[in-house]
Amino acid sequence: MSFGVTANVARRLLRLPIRWFEKRHVGDILSRFQSIAPIQQALTQGAVAALLDGAFAIFGLLVMAFYSIALTGLALVAFVLYALVRWISFSLQRQAQEAAIVTGAKVQSTLIETLKGMTVVRLFNHETMRHAMWQSRFTDSMNAGVRLARIGIWQTTANGLIFGLETIVSVWLAIGFVIAGGFSIGMVFAYMAYKTLFLGRATSLIDQGIAFRMLGLHLERISDIALAEEDPSFVGTGADGHTPFQGRLTLRDVAFRYSPSDPLVLTGVDLAVEPGAHVAITGPSGGGKSTLAKIILGLIEPESGELLVDGLALARFGYKNYHGQVAAVLQDDHLFAGSIADNIALFDDAPDMGRILEAASAAAIHDDIVAMPMGYETLVGDMGSTLSGGQKQRVLLARALYRRPVLLVMDEGTSHLDAALETRVNEAVGALGITRVIIAHRSETIANADTVLILEDGRIKQGDNGD
Repeated sequence: MSFGVTANVARRLLRLPIRWFEKRHVGDILSRFQSIAPIQQALTQGAVAALLDGAFAIFGLLVMAFYSIALTGLALVAFVLYALVRWISFSLQRQAQEAAIVTGAKVQSTLIETLKGMTVVRLFNHETMRHAMWQSRFTDSMNAGVRLARIGIWQTTANGLIFGLETIVSVWLAIGFVIAGGFSIGMVFAYMAYKTLFLGRATSLIDQGIAFRMLGLHLERISDIALAEEDPSFVGTGADGHTPFQGRLTLRDVAFRYSPSDPLVLTGVDLAVEPGAHVAITGPSGGGKSTLAKIILGLIEPESGELLVDGLALARFGYKNYHGQVAAVLQDDHLFAGSIADNIALFDDAPDMGRILEAASAAAIHDDIVAMPMGYETLVGDMGSTLSGGQKQRVLLARALYRRPVLLVMDEGTSHLDAALETRVNEAVGALGITRVIIAHRSETIANADTVLILEDGRIKQGDNGD
C-alpha cells in the first residue's frame, strides 16, 4: 500500500502541466511530496493500531467495571480530561505543525537554489549573504519546531498530571476498599493492571485519532499535486497511434498571459510555417519569444486562439503523437547525471549507437567527445557542469536530433557557439530537410533563415534577413 500510494502520487506529479512547475519552488514541491509519509503511516500502521487499541481498551474497561464501578468511573474521568486537553490543543498543534512544514520547505528551497547557483554566489562574494539568508530561514524553521515541541511538552505534562493524580486517588480508594473488606490485595493489583491496560490503550487511541485529524494538513498540501489538472497531453484526446507529421504549423490569433491579473504577453499572434521551412523569430528581450516557442511545442496552452498541426487542432492531432515528432533546444534545458551517450539518447531503454554518432556529428560535437578520455562514456556531472557552455548546447542539440524530429525548435540554441561552429551546425541540420523555428538575436543566426519574423508588442511582423 505504501509503495502504491507513493508511486501513484509520483506518477501524478510527473503528469502535471509545465506551468504548474514554473510557479513553485523545488523545495516546496519536495515538501508537499514528502507529506505522503504521514499518510502512509496512518493507512498502514495507524489504522491497525487504532483497531487493536480500541479492542483492548474496551476489554480492559469491562474487566475494570467488573471489579469496581467507582474506580472505573474515576479512570473514565481522567481519560475524558486527557481527551479534552488533546482536543483543546489540537488547533495550536496543527498551526505549529503547518508552520514547521512551510518553514522547512523554505529552508530546503534556499539551500537548493544556493547550491545550483554556487558559481554566481562565489563570483559576487555573496557567500555570507546567502548563508545569512539560509540561517534566517533555518532559524524560523527551528523556532517553529520549538513551538511544536512546546505544545508536545504541555500535552505530556497534562498527561502526567491527570493520570498521576488519578493513580493516587485510585490507590487511596482501593486501599479503603481493602480495609472495609470489599477488596483483597490481589484484586487491587489485578484492577491496577487492567486500568493500566485500559488507559494505555485508550490514550493511544486518542493519539491515533489526533494523528488522523492531523492528516487533513498533509492532505491539503498533497492535494496541490493530487487534485491539480493533468497536462492536456494525458487527457487521451486526439488521434490514436502514430499519424505522420508533415511539418506544417499554423497559429491563429493566439493570445497568452501568465495569470488573469497579468498583462497579455502575446496578442493576436498569427504564424504559418510550411514543411521544411527555416523560420527565425527575433525581437526585444522579454517580448514573449520563449513563451511562443513553448506554445509551438504544445507545452503550454494559449489563453485564446489555436495551434494547428498539419491543419488539425493540436488536441485532435494528439499531443503525444505531436511530441513524438518534434524536438527542441530551449534556454532552460539541462543535462542529467550520466554518460554523454545516455544524455544524447535521453536514457533510452535500447539506445541506438549509430543514431547517437549521427546526431553528435550533425551537432558538431562528435570530435570533442572522442577527444575525451572516455569518449561517449564520459560522465556528465549534475546539470552538465563538466562541459563548457558550447559543448553543452551541442550535446543538447544532438539529443534533439537523436529523435529524428520533423520539427526542430531552437530558443537561443546556438548562442554559445562561434560563427564557424554555428555555420557547421546550420549546414548539417539544414541537410536533414526538417522544419526549423529558430529564436535568436544574433545576426549570423538570423541571416541563415529563409524567413525572418519580428515579435514585438505581442505581435508578429515581417522582418528582413539583412536586419
